[in-house]
Amino acid sequence: MLLLDLDDFKSLNDTLGHLTGDTVLQQAAEVLRSNLRRQDRAGRFGGEEFLVVMPETGLRGAATSAERIRRDFEHAVASKLRLERAVTVSIGVATYPGDGQEARDLLDRADARALPRKSQR
Repeated sequence: MLLLDLDDFKSLNDTLGHLTGDTVLQQAAEVLRSNLRRQDRAGRFGGEEFLVVMPETGLRGAATSAERIRRDFEHAVASKLRLERAVTVSIGVATYPGDGQEARDLLDRADARALPRKSQR
């Protein structure tokens, strides 16, 4: 599974407004929709977090997907909004059963691995 967290989202909302924040969330959903397979499931998990469940996917495959999603998200937001600051996403990966037997364990492991990214701009 993947746990995505939009970096500094509160700051983005506070400085650029909630309409821009909503557009960023929509872009995140669109990037997920375009990158996931038919059997994968994604949803908004919290204010600026998304959870992706990827059945039959090992750590290497999930990490590859996470990097592609991260790159596509940053490109999509930059293209759509043309902001002076980069909007980045941190993504943590956890696999069952290697990272835990319970959902809470998997969430904790993915959350711990979702370290904030430094802007590439």
